[in-house]
Amino acid sequence: MRQLFIALAAVAACAANAQTAQKKPAPPPAAAAQAPAPAPAPAPEPSVPVWEKEPEAFLGVKLNEPFAVPACPMETIGQYYKTQTLNYNAMKSLEGVCYNPNLTSTGSGGSSTYRLANVPDVGVGYKVFVHSKNGAVSKITIELTQSNFAGLLSAFKDRYGEPTLVTAKTVKTQAGAEFSASDVMWRGKKISISMYERLNRVDESYVLISDNAAVEAELDAQRQKRSSEAQKF
Repeated sequence: MRQLFIALAAVAACAANAQTAQKKPAPPPAAAAQAPAPAPAPAPEPSVPVWEKEPEAFLGVKLNEPFAVPACPMETIGQYYKTQTLNYNAMKSLEGVCYNPNLTSTGSGGSSTYRLANVPDVGVGYKVFVHSKNGAVSKITIELTQSNFAGLLSAFKDRYGEPTLVTAKTVKTQAGAEFSASDVMWRGKKISISMYERLNRVDESYVLISDNAAVEAELDAQRQKRSSEAQKF
């Protein structure tokens, strides 16, 4: 009954509008045509922030160049079972980072991953990995817990200035719990630093230091692959 009443009311309203339209006096004769007004000037596009502190390298490591970080000094410990471990006393004399030979992995296609040690102490824990392909550095990644995200972000702002883009979002777990998160980016002419407060897991953060041209080339390759696979349908 209620749906019928609503439908009838809608019909009545339409009829009333039609009657009102019929009773309107005829409009006065149109005035002489005037020249069209000039089109308004297009609004200027918003300016893209310039990253004035864009670095040429990250922790002394340059993208798209051969991996040249020295191996960390090691020492042998253990009386019966000898184990090679980092020599932290010797590392104190190093001016920069080194890589841990015990944590180096080699993948297919000439790819390798190196875990850096002797990284700057910014008051929070984090792990830095250098990824290379065919001997050249392809990207640098950082892994850390979400609780340390704010501390590393503060250190990056001190070093690289304010980010060029900050995106606030909400992530949801499989159980339905929601958490706020931020994606922070510095994008320069050649290099980008992307910080993800919550990635894959709500308690894990991730940082990617990448070459803009290499990322675009990889995305183009993925698009072409998808397009090629789509032709098989």
